[in-house]
This record gives sequence, C-alpha cells and structure tokens, in this order.
Amino acid sequence: MRVSAKQQNLRARLGWLTQRLNNDQPVTLLAYGSAIGTAIWMSSVVRNKVGDVHQVSSLLEHTFKDDGRETHGVKIELSKTPLDDSAPGYQLPEAKGFWVQPRRQRVVTVKTKTTEKEKTTERKVVKTEETAEA
Repeated sequence: MRVSAKQQNLRARLGWLTQRLNNDQPVTLLAYGSAIGTAIWMSSVVRNKVGDVHQVSSLLEHTFKDDGRETHGVKIELSKTPLDDSAPGYQLPEAKGFWVQPRRQRVVTVKTKTTEKEKTTERKVVKTEETAEA
C-alpha cells in the first residue's frame, strides 16, 4: 500500500490493514518524503491493535530518470508469520495493546438527598482515571 502525506480517511486504511493482518496476509507500506511519518504511525497503530505482528523496516532511495532528482522513503513489511529476523530493520512482535497503560481506580462517596423522606443516602462508586505519563 502506498502512503501519501495528503491521504484522506486514514481510519478506513487502518481497518483494511488490520483486516489483512487478522487474515494472516502480509502487508507492505511504501512511503516517500513527508509521508514517512504517516507510514510509521500507521504501522505502530496496526501493530498495537492486532498484536503479535513481525515488522521489517528498510530505507529506500529513488532517483527520477527525467530530472535526476532523488527522494528518500521507507518500506515497512508487516506480517503475523515470522519474517527474516537477520534483517537490519527487524522488530520482534509485541503483545496486543502494548501501548495501553493501566488505569488507576479510586472510590468516591456520592451523597444524594431524597425530598420525600428528607434522608441522605450514600453509595460508593469506583471511578477509573487515566494515569499521567511521566
């Protein structure tokens, strides 16, 4: 899949990548110039969502024949089946949701008044909140 910097509907592309990897089909992302960051981000999100995905990243250099201009890019291969682990850009698979941080829980007492009987009832509610990154 070619990745461009001005790409629309990234959610649909991420869904397509996730579906292919869940069906044990390998995926290759190609990006040049300003789209490199988008390709790296997409591969990270998909690896986090699917889990146990092998990755091989490599740098590319392309020279245009008409004007001799050079551009640099990245090729990212993703697969559920093992890839060549001797490749310089190989990354081991990680578990699903490896970016997710544990949530802290705290107990909060909530007081409510009923107007008919004029009594106060208390109940305890467990709230979860995001942990702050250090």
